[in-house]
Amino acid sequence: MSNVAPNSPEYDSTLHEQAPRSPNDLYTAQWVRGERTTRAGWCGYCCTWYRLKDSAYWYHMNYTHGISSSGTQYQAPISLRQFRSSSELEGLCPGCNQWILIGRGVRCRTGYYRHAYKCHGKHSKSSSEGNGTRFKSGSPKKANAKPLIPRNVL
Repeated sequence: MSNVAPNSPEYDSTLHEQAPRSPNDLYTAQWVRGERTTRAGWCGYCCTWYRLKDSAYWYHMNYTHGISSSGTQYQAPISLRQFRSSSELEGLCPGCNQWILIGRGVRCRTGYYRHAYKCHGKHSKSSSEGNGTRFKSGSPKKANAKPLIPRNVL
């Protein structure tokens, strides 16, 4: 990861360094520029800006680098194998023990990281805060209502 401050003359007045949330935090952007809806986070791995308002930074970190917003990297596959005698690879997921298509080329890990986001969160013992509620929905569960049947009342 690059420790050099990004050059950005048009954002010099709003460019500021941001401290990581913990010593092992791989997710938090070290540099942020802009204000309100134009805020962008600097990816130190790619040396590129990604908007924060529309979650472009979140998507980039999760699906390009395999780093969750909790600051940790997704678990790597336990094993790799060639898929159907082609140049594509499959990885054995440590969370569900299933073979997941990794792919090939520049974005070869995106499929695995998309799977890991869903799978590893479900199998984790607790959230980043340690209270175990990170992947639960905050909305109430819809009750299974029976249709009303009109009764003949005398």
